[in-house]
Amino acid sequence: MNETRSLANLGGFIQNKRAQSPSFFIHGGDSLFPNALSVYDSGAHMIDVLNTIQTDVFLVNQREMAKGLDQLTLRTNEAEFPLVLSNVFDQRTSANIDGILPYYTLPTPIGDVGFLMLMSETVNSTYLTEDVLILNPIERAEAFISEMRSQGISHFVVVTEPDLLKLYPAELFTFADILFVASEIREEVHQHDDLLEVWGGGSSGNVAVVEWLPDSKRAHFESYAGAEIMPETEQMIQRYVSHLGVVLEQPLGILVAPMDSMRNNIRTQESALGNLFADALRSATKTDFAVLNSGAIRGNRQYRQGEQISRKDIQNELPFGGVVHKVKVFPIELKAIMEHSLSDVANKAGRFLQVSGFEVGYDLSRPVGKRVLTLTSGGRPLVNREYWLAIPDYIKNGGDDYVIDASKVAREMSNQDRFVWNIVADYLALVEVLAPRLEGRLREQTVKTEMAQ
Repeated sequence: MNETRSLANLGGFIQNKRAQSPSFFIHGGDSLFPNALSVYDSGAHMIDVLNTIQTDVFLVNQREMAKGLDQLTLRTNEAEFPLVLSNVFDQRTSANIDGILPYYTLPTPIGDVGFLMLMSETVNSTYLTEDVLILNPIERAEAFISEMRSQGISHFVVVTEPDLLKLYPAELFTFADILFVASEIREEVHQHDDLLEVWGGGSSGNVAVVEWLPDSKRAHFESYAGAEIMPETEQMIQRYVSHLGVVLEQPLGILVAPMDSMRNNIRTQESALGNLFADALRSATKTDFAVLNSGAIRGNRQYRQGEQISRKDIQNELPFGGVVHKVKVFPIELKAIMEHSLSDVANKAGRFLQVSGFEVGYDLSRPVGKRVLTLTSGGRPLVNREYWLAIPDYIKNGGDDYVIDASKVAREMSNQDRFVWNIVADYLALVEVLAPRLEGRLREQTVKTEMAQ
């Protein structure tokens, strides 16, 4: 049986829990963006859906920053639930983001519980949040907890994300009763004396369920896949889906070869799908070369030979939107870009680039900054002249810590009204045969192999 795990199933699961005993739905964020609809309505549909589920608290995470602070503030005006973020200031006002609470207290059977959300500084490089000031998370949490204690509150939940724990380990959060870590990959529970540490919140179809009694607390995971749907939520989802159905269901072609966008592949090696997408950017901009950061590709799925590809598939793969720019680069500058692309492959960083128009030979066993062995185009070494390179605006603006010389970026933008996913979809619609393949554009090799050549 193929059990569904839609938001309507989640709503039904939560509704059933509430019918059994006093229960609360705490959302760990990273949901307003990216998805197929957020390109058009900046997450408004997700707020409507979460309203129908009767969300109790929403903790603002990194992806909520993808459309900027003003769009986030607009969403708070539509939400029937509090949005919380504890250690971030709007630099324009030197205060909390308008509409966002630094903490929130929720009445429960064991007493009032205080909720805080702590974000790491990596949001600045990942989502280019120029207006965001990240404050010391431990200091902010301790200050707010002290404030809540003075109000008679003695139970506290801190929510954060994995990047922050790299600098501030869980042992530092002893002032909290529960530490939730919003993670796409891990589902784990750890007990540190009185601190319960819970990792989860990905797309597995599971939710973390905490049973909190006056003298104990424990957590486990339950699946909401196949749960009876919540009618109000399902109706809301269908209303939005119908708005995009006509456009997104348009077929683009049939694959004559398989391809995939699995995270482990797309962020570590040449990808047939990545080749298609990068080719689309180069074709649209009529440049010599093109690159696309693998972090922009989010489908994490496999496509079979003979499968029909639609615009919806491409939208799901490239949900962030974004536009494309042209920049002039000498071979030495292109080499620096590719060195940065290869600098964190072991951690499957989204900075890893899929490329078009050129080939890269590299050795990951060498030190960071010295991994690129060869740069060629059509098998021939690049000559010492400037080439036009197509890049997403995310890279142009310094996303993933890329450094692009602004003086070399073309002023004209013939594609400024077209998102990356539109460019790719239109390109695939014109291609006679969808035959994605590996072509040796990204070749991992050793220094010895290179010397033998």
